[in-house]
Amino acid sequence: MKIRKNIILILKESFKWRNRNLLEKNNDPPQLTFKNILKSNIYYIIFAIIISLFVNNLFKDEKISTFLITLFSILICFIVPALTLIFDKFLERNIENKENRISNKDEFTRTKNFSRKFIFILLESLLICFTLIVLLLLIVMFNDFFIIDIMEYRFVTISKYSILIGVKNFFIITFKIIIITLVIRLFVFIFYLLGALGEYMKGVLDGKTKL
Repeated sequence: MKIRKNIILILKESFKWRNRNLLEKNNDPPQLTFKNILKSNIYYIIFAIIISLFVNNLFKDEKISTFLITLFSILICFIVPALTLIFDKFLERNIENKENRISNKDEFTRTKNFSRKFIFILLESLLICFTLIVLLLLIVMFNDFFIIDIMEYRFVTISKYSILIGVKNFFIITFKIIIITLVIRLFVFIFYLLGALGEYMKGVLDGKTKL
């Protein structure tokens, strides 16, 4: 399915540009693999597991979920115009390069790669926001189902009922871990984008890059 391919493309390109220098050549770019995904998210996952297990009734109050949904919706409203602006700038620089035949290849490479880096990280951030909104809406809709205190349960005897309870609790904990991990990752991306912008602006101030 084309939508699935496009999502995978965004994730691959975002990972590649997050792990490359702006002036680095295309030789042997980092690949998006399960091992690399786990490695880059291991600390977020560990933190999410601790929060999910020891913070009781994390989403008991629907106001928290509603607040987060509103926050991510606002972020989407900021991300989409930013994508449009950066993409327009990217196209403008490509046209300018072709028309004026800029001799400073490093300058053009830095600007082009920064635009790609910024665009794909913003796109992944957009995907994370949409995913979080969907997951949080499910929590709001089925709030009673997601309210559990894992510490209240004890293994006594193995039965069909206890297995079902165990599967249910495992699903809920995993669901919460995914949400917390994505929230952390989203805010890391926001700070990462600010850092990338700072790196780019440093190049402008140093005279290596034009706005």
